[in-house]
Amino acid sequence: MCAAVAIKHVGVVGAGTIGSSWTAYFLSRGLDVTVADNSGTAEQYLNRFVERAQPSLQKLARLTGITLPSPGSLTFTPKIDKRWEHVQFVQECIAEKLAAKQATLAELETQIADPTVVFASSTSSLRATDFQRNCTHPARVLTAHPFNPPHILPLVEVVGGEQTAAQSVDTAMEFYTAIGKRPIRVRKELTGHVANRLTSA
Repeated sequence: MCAAVAIKHVGVVGAGTIGSSWTAYFLSRGLDVTVADNSGTAEQYLNRFVERAQPSLQKLARLTGITLPSPGSLTFTPKIDKRWEHVQFVQECIAEKLAAKQATLAELETQIADPTVVFASSTSSLRATDFQRNCTHPARVLTAHPFNPPHILPLVEVVGGEQTAAQSVDTAMEFYTAIGKRPIRVRKELTGHVANRLTSA
């Protein structure tokens, strides 16, 4: 069994629009999801978003001929703590600030010891090379930029940084494919990635 097929528990950092959208999608695919966000209103926003996303997810499943599994369980934590130690894949969705992403990765590394657990950033503009630089295990860090909103649009740009292991990219590609996404492996790391550069061209 490949590592991606065995992933049943996903961690999402950041419960804004992108993080909540990812969460709704992961849950709809039967995955258990742990979400961390220190905003006082984050949990309420997340729960409301997930609830309101259900009709769209169900309609999309009907249109594509997919039978959705029973939804996974949702756990909310104000911070990344010991409840994250069994997370098998991380989708980071915080603000586009390099220092904040570096700090978040450092927090994740204190709780998730397994170096094969992929840390995928939803960043739309920053490079994995830059935010993986201070990591203890930079080989597991990469970019997985979704087309917005992630719970509706299937495309995800997957690109590694200078220190990202090929196996980490493979795991991300296999994982997204297994849950119904259409990942695109981007061979060259570019600021803004491919889609954003085409949109602004």
